Amino acid sequence: MKNLTAIEKLDSLLNYFCDEKSRGVTFTDISKKFKIDDGLIREILDRLLTDGHVREFVRTRKTGSAWNTYSITFNGRTFHEVGGYKQQQKEKHILTWNKRIQNTLLIGGTAAAGAYGIFEILKWVFHHEHWKIPF
Repeated sequence: MKNLTAIEKLDSLLNYFCDEKSRGVTFTDISKKFKIDDGLIREILDRLLTDGHVREFVRTRKTGSAWNTYSITFNGRTFHEVGGYKQQQKEKHILTWNKRIQNTLLIGGTAAAGAYGIFEILKWVFHHEHWKIPF
């Protein structure tokens, strides 16, 4: 998992949570499974929690000690089914390019309309009776 991109790491952990066996997993379970730095696991979990794809539960024993468990949410499961973070990244990239193309066409169209307007004004001015300058 060390050679994966940040997006691939997010998708890997999301996939792990979608696995039927991974309901109610602890931080230790995740750490053992992925064998990466605990700080990185916390960052990935924070992102999944913030995005609403994973939820955190605090479990308590009769002795009073507590621990956290994590499980996938319905939103997380559906997000994973439609491609996860990799697909989201692709869609954002496509939207960015579409916006750039739209802006370019808008600028080009505006420039063309302006040039045509100026041409029509000049044509009117030079064809007016006072000027008599032939084109």
